[in-house]
Amino acid sequence: MDTQLVEEADARTFRRLMWNKLEAIEAQAVRTNGRISRLEQFRWMSIGALAVVSAIVVPLFIEQVR
Repeated sequence: MDTQLVEEADARTFRRLMWNKLEAIEAQAVRTNGRISRLEQFRWMSIGALAVVSAIVVPLFIEQVR
């Protein structure tokens, strides 16, 4: 943002500029939070799948080793 423009802007124009910037920041935060949520969900699903596979495979492996 141009410093001179901000210095010359009246209060109404300044609020409008700030509001537009805040809306852009909010939109980016919403997009980022959605991506992070999906990554967290994938992580927990992967851990759960690994736990289930381990619960099935480890006993079968132990049985075969005996």
